[in-house]
Amino acid sequence: MNSALPIPVRELAARLGGIWTGAEHPFEKESHPGHISTLFDVQDEILDPRTYPTVEGRRVFVTENQGVWAFGYQPSSPNDLHAAGEFWGGPDGEWRAVTEFGIADALCLTLVSNLFWLSHQDADYGRKTTSRPPQLNVCLWSHPEFEDFGGFWTDAESSALFYSGLDLVIPRRPWPSG
Repeated sequence: MNSALPIPVRELAARLGGIWTGAEHPFEKESHPGHISTLFDVQDEILDPRTYPTVEGRRVFVTENQGVWAFGYQPSSPNDLHAAGEFWGGPDGEWRAVTEFGIADALCLTLVSNLFWLSHQDADYGRKTTSRPPQLNVCLWSHPEFEDFGGFWTDAESSALFYSGLDLVIPRRPWPSG
């Protein structure tokens, strides 16, 4: 993998890069018949490093599914995160450095968020809550810079997932066969 890539991107590619190159982890969502998703593209897309677009001098490595925001880096400083769009309170389309949040954080946020989107079903919206259930006390990921976002949580048995951004509890389900 290219040494000019950010270290977290190289690590992700070394461990899970087969998701970009093959059909190793496809999943057809019940709510979207015929659409095959993976952990890298079910909601927000973690782009294949071999195809990163360059936008206003930034190599884009994550895009929100409707183009509302993106994460990128400048090739001259590949370990410094930049964000564009409505992420991190910025105006639409304006790139800015994000010093409180790193590239590894951006990838973790996207991966865990995509895990929730991959796991949820339409019926889960009936399980919305106004706060994290106390039994879901194992933090999967959070960040101190997200004051209004409590993170992603589970319990010791991994019986459910809580996504604080949606106030949604998703129960554990068997992995689909097929």
